Amino acid sequence: MGYYSIMYKFVVERYNAILTCCRNLLRRLVRFWLYAAIVGVLALATLLGAVSVAISGKDVFRAFSDMLVKAGLPIREVVVKGNYMAQPNDVLYVIDNERSIVLLGLEDLKMRIKHRNPWIKDVAITRLLHSGVLHIDVKEYEAFANWNHHGVNSIIDNTGHVIVNSVPRFGNLVSICCDDAKEDLHFVRAILDDDSALVAMVSSLFWVEGKRWDVDLSSGLRIRLPEDNPVEAWFHLMKEYPIFDNFFIWKEIDMRDANDIRIK
Repeated sequence: MGYYSIMYKFVVERYNAILTCCRNLLRRLVRFWLYAAIVGVLALATLLGAVSVAISGKDVFRAFSDMLVKAGLPIREVVVKGNYMAQPNDVLYVIDNERSIVLLGLEDLKMRIKHRNPWIKDVAITRLLHSGVLHIDVKEYEAFANWNHHGVNSIIDNTGHVIVNSVPRFGNLVSICCDDAKEDLHFVRAILDDDSALVAMVSSLFWVEGKRWDVDLSSGLRIRLPEDNPVEAWFHLMKEYPIFDNFFIWKEIDMRDANDIRIK
């Protein structure tokens, strides 16, 4: 009796082991064919897209897209994040909501979104096939200053890239004046990166004769900086006059000659 019990237990264990192995194999096969089917659909979509473009047969592409939508692969939702100056409609306008999410050309969509609004610097797109959700993360240019040049006011970033031309200046930004003022943006970045109270008073910067800077404060004071080492001269001024009360009284500080600083 003990012998048969042992044999029975052995056979049951082997049976369960074989059954478990078969189940795992079946799961792998199902997963493999599922992935193969998705890859096949994407490959066929790409092929049909190329063919439809080549023969101008939009009906073929649209019919295949409609088939995928009916099969449960539509665009159900578009989530836009990161936009401040650009409106959501600038992004949504270029998306064909009737097309299957599988057939969206992400690189092409990215370029069309970037060209839709000049504030958009870059775009990252993620699509979730199982939920039909399209995530669009927008990175915008950061406004740095007004640039007054050739009778035009432009909004630029800190590299000098012109974002937009704007008739009204942005009141929260300093104004940089002169056609070739962008040649020395290093100085502007250097002083504006400081968080002192004097920097908060800067309203305009003038690039004079392509050689040096004049800085106007909101109090009406003009600071004339030297050609050489204007950043050093600026921070020397703040060190010499850490209390800015007189800056509301004075009209001009002329630092063009380091050996003869004149105050009016």
